[in-house]
Amino acid sequence: MSKSLPLVSFFLLFLFALPSGNGPEEDWVLRKEKNGIKVYTRHSTASRIKELRMTLKTDASLSNLIALLNDTEGYEEWAYRFEESKTLEHLTQTKSIYYGLVDFPWPLSDRDIVATSTITQDPITRVVTVNTDAISDYPDMPQKKGIVRITQHHNQWRFEPRADGYVYIDYLLQSDPAGSIPTWAINMALDQGSSQSMELFLEKLPDDKYRNAMVPFIKEFGR
Repeated sequence: MSKSLPLVSFFLLFLFALPSGNGPEEDWVLRKEKNGIKVYTRHSTASRIKELRMTLKTDASLSNLIALLNDTEGYEEWAYRFEESKTLEHLTQTKSIYYGLVDFPWPLSDRDIVATSTITQDPITRVVTVNTDAISDYPDMPQKKGIVRITQHHNQWRFEPRADGYVYIDYLLQSDPAGSIPTWAINMALDQGSSQSMELFLEKLPDDKYRNAMVPFIKEFGR
């Protein structure tokens, strides 16, 4: 196990986002802005863990972005401290089941997740939304001894192409990664490490296999 706190940050960033529940919502508070990435947090009405939001823009195409997210086997190349990642099953062109194993900092147990990922696109605006939901029971990937299985999970990426040639990314997140993790540690990781994790994602976009990708079910803006 790694002893680095940013590991928790990336795991939370990449894996978890739950809706805030009923009741009045607080305004987002800007925590930091670096390299065009704005990181916001707010208290959740449904969890002890803060909600997180990140906004940024990129000149990558929609196919470029989706090709990177679809390459689950490539997560280990850029996803911070991912020890294992793979697609378990393609349900349709736009829906799949994947597995991820993340090295958590000592003395915490490592975490893993089995989740469905679903991609939709608005036919008019061309906005692409990617939603991910955990599966509590998947027979082909039973729970491993010593690994905490995440069973409650939903996250969302929103890619909005605009006439200025950029795609605006909005990522929403709230986490409760199961097991015994101090709330202060999770909230500190959310504030400190999230923008670093998103930078790693952006750095992979120019790779030829993603930049030159043409995802058949994705329509680019203006086409």
